[in-house]
Amino acid sequence: MTLRDHLQFDLSESQWAALQQHFDILLRWNEQMNLTAIREPEEIAERHFREALALAPFVPAGVRTLVDVGSGGGFPGLPLAICHPEIQVSLLDSHTRKSVFLREASRGLKNVRVLNQRLESTSQTFDLATARGVAWAHMFKWLPKLAPELLLLSTEDEWKEIRKDPKWDWKDPIRLETGDRRLILSGKCSTWNTST
Repeated sequence: MTLRDHLQFDLSESQWAALQQHFDILLRWNEQMNLTAIREPEEIAERHFREALALAPFVPAGVRTLVDVGSGGGFPGLPLAICHPEIQVSLLDSHTRKSVFLREASRGLKNVRVLNQRLESTSQTFDLATARGVAWAHMFKWLPKLAPELLLLSTEDEWKEIRKDPKWDWKDPIRLETGDRRLILSGKCSTWNTST
């Protein structure tokens, strides 16, 4: 399956080639390890690649460093790195095998590095953090020390919990066309100056 034929985004030849490499490697590795519970290529393209690409225009101007928390199969961080080659993207995952996959999937992308460590042991700071499908309660305990801004792929049910955290000021959610009550969430940490 060719991602370019399935997804309608205005990207360069090299960007499509990098996305296709990620997609092909993901399909192969997913047969041996659980990178995504979704198994059908068309559904992987829709749920993972389309959603990550839909997030790309919402990366704030001026961001130079981005960390993708719990990157797993590389979402949304790897497609964001492909869409934004000017940003240094760190793919953070504590699982060693997933980190090995991320290194293989990002081979040739000079703006990507893989951090095989836990969120709470990360001492660096970044301009922006992204995530999807992670343990929000645990993540929100540590994120104010990691980045002043967040860009999340989430659901309406998760949003009800996420917006209760008083340390974050959120913009109105943006509904994704992929359905299943999926949302893009963008927020800033109100305690950033005092937490770093």
